[in-house]
Amino acid sequence: MPDTDLEDLLRADLRARGAAAPPAPPDLAARVRRQHRHQRRTRLLVATAAAGVVALFAGVATALPTDRPAQPAAPATTAPRPPTYLEDLPTRGSLASDEAWLAGVRELDWYGGAASDGSVVDDLPAPADRRVLFAGDTPAGRIALLAGRVHGRLVTVWFTGPAGARPAGMTAATSPEQVTGNQPVALLAPTAADPAEGTLVVVTLPGWTVDVQLPPVVDAAGVERLERRRLPVDDGIAVVPAPAGGGWWPRLETSEAGGVAVPISLGVLHGTGEHTPAPTTPADPRGIAATTDVGWVAELAASVLAERDLAAEEAAPVLLAAGRGPGESSVALLGVTFPSGATGAWLASYTVRGGTSPVDAGGTSLSWYATAFAPAGTPVDDRLLAVPVDGSWLVVSGPQEAVAAEVVDRRGTVVGVLPLRSGAGSGALPEGVLLPVEDRSVRLLDAGGSVVAAGPLTPAEGL
Repeated sequence: MPDTDLEDLLRADLRARGAAAPPAPPDLAARVRRQHRHQRRTRLLVATAAAGVVALFAGVATALPTDRPAQPAAPATTAPRPPTYLEDLPTRGSLASDEAWLAGVRELDWYGGAASDGSVVDDLPAPADRRVLFAGDTPAGRIALLAGRVHGRLVTVWFTGPAGARPAGMTAATSPEQVTGNQPVALLAPTAADPAEGTLVVVTLPGWTVDVQLPPVVDAAGVERLERRRLPVDDGIAVVPAPAGGGWWPRLETSEAGGVAVPISLGVLHGTGEHTPAPTTPADPRGIAATTDVGWVAELAASVLAERDLAAEEAAPVLLAAGRGPGESSVALLGVTFPSGATGAWLASYTVRGGTSPVDAGGTSLSWYATAFAPAGTPVDDRLLAVPVDGSWLVVSGPQEAVAAEVVDRRGTVVGVLPLRSGAGSGALPEGVLLPVEDRSVRLLDAGGSVVAAGPLTPAEGL
């Protein structure tokens, strides 16, 4: 076959295979445009997708016929058994061959002046017994992962430094941590130019896969979807961009081909923000915030948004109902509108015993439960939510003109009435009138006695 014909065949085959590749997620472009924080998260997807495309074309090139004469088969050999522990592997990364630099890093102080948190051992392996598992230059600067055995247990610690740093310029970025011999280890490090931009480094065994779970997304139909992406891994190392600010942290797991998934030990540098997101005070259109301590409701709102990597302006959290709960508790109903237009609500309850506020360390418990998501179309503060806390307590939110909520049984008999303020209320009803939940419904009445909303009770998941 002439060279030109072969080249045409190669190009045509590559185009055909590229066209057949699976399309990107349909909402990817919208999520990229939505906000800068989603642009950062999408970079992780783009890096993953790009690696998949490269692998696809690499596979195509090796599968195509050539004009080379057939070569005699090499004699069969027994493949060496792959290492089963990270410490058995040679150093990986762009600095793996710089022996002088690696020797200097092995001499560094593992604690970096930070006190042990009690979860790790206090005595450390001698420099000669330390292994450098990874050392390389990344967009977040120089990063190294060291390991050593203490009392028979493997201990790891991450070191970071600026680009081109000498060993003396590297400092311990995490406290020493005990891991199992084959447990993958990861670090999320911010870049120097923009702490909100980060680099995720994963160190695992060659041949193992690395998956990341993205923040859950609620679509316009009110269905919550979880997306996972497989990260590009080269010789057991993954180095990919990832958002380093905010409250969402990568949820990673790795697994040997055909094996059991193993969670990854993830370290997060101090420059990436705190694990506890900053409180987000919800809007109070009904003027009911004075009936509760808005501080703990703000913490609830921050946790809900962080779990989904949403900014407050994207989700518009709103206080739907608040007041006393059963016993010594207080309750609140938090509403959220997702970018898709769908809505969700969370019932939260806290109890303070022997303290004066829900932030007191002793005697305080906080619980929260998700209710069913609803499709786009009805504003969250007009949506009927009637959540039973137990057999005699009800939390209600609905149209603001509603002044009363009637609980009716399957025969249409009113078995309980709860007064509402601006369409919201929380209170006790006669014992047992809310049970069984599937046989009860609620209708909301305005001041003239007209029904403004009606529907079933809204069980809270996990309550």
